[in-house]
Amino acid sequence: MAHAEELLRLEKGTLGPALLKKSMDIGGQQTFKNMNQEDAKLSILALGAFLYEKTFRRLLQHCSQYAALTEFSSMSGPQLRIIDCCGNESLEKSPNLLSQFLINVSEEKMNEHYMFRAFDREEQLCRSEGVPPPSTGPRDDLGPMASLLDEPPLSIINILEEVTLMQRGSDKALFDKIFNTHSKGKLIKIAGRSANATCFIIKHTFGDTQYDLEGFTSSNKVAPSPDVKTLISKCLEKNFPFLMSAQDGGAEEEKEE
Repeated sequence: MAHAEELLRLEKGTLGPALLKKSMDIGGQQTFKNMNQEDAKLSILALGAFLYEKTFRRLLQHCSQYAALTEFSSMSGPQLRIIDCCGNESLEKSPNLLSQFLINVSEEKMNEHYMFRAFDREEQLCRSEGVPPPSTGPRDDLGPMASLLDEPPLSIINILEEVTLMQRGSDKALFDKIFNTHSKGKLIKIAGRSANATCFIIKHTFGDTQYDLEGFTSSNKVAPSPDVKTLISKCLEKNFPFLMSAQDGGAEEEKEE
């Protein structure tokens, strides 16, 4: 904890109570109660996600500013201006959790972007020069994958959001709803008798991958507590204002649109 405080330039002894204690207002007085082990773990994960989001937004902002100075600035419409092969698809039989699922969703999105945007431009260039375009492979198969993973309203990500908000939402309820919705599709199947009751397989473009929904709903609820968010926001505004400006800039752009 001391190392984290030093890295974030926080006042000594302030991060631990914000992360590991719940503040409550009783009779007009603020009191604190120790979190249980699971809640404390989620609180620490939430802090990491909060800082990662702001850092990534800043990185993306810089990459976009650089791209505006290159040949990509002539493109119109939405642009993906930073591409990285995520890797770590984890195709082995051990089940993957929510974090790996989200990594693989981004991998599929980048594949879709390349096949439908970059490759189309390559084909147009070849035709304009009288050169036969290279074979693109089964691009039509990407539509059902996008619908399954993250296209509203019935994708796995949308169903996850819906079940997480339910009063009695659970990983088993998430599993049942996903298969009630997509059981007739060819891209998803139950993992088998030897696997957990919440395991399933997605036939990704890079290979069949097994996931275990256990922990999906609790992980999806992870968010920094008001105490942590206030503490870290004040810290970033004072010591790392460039991270806050990246977030604020994105919000202003959305508002203007």
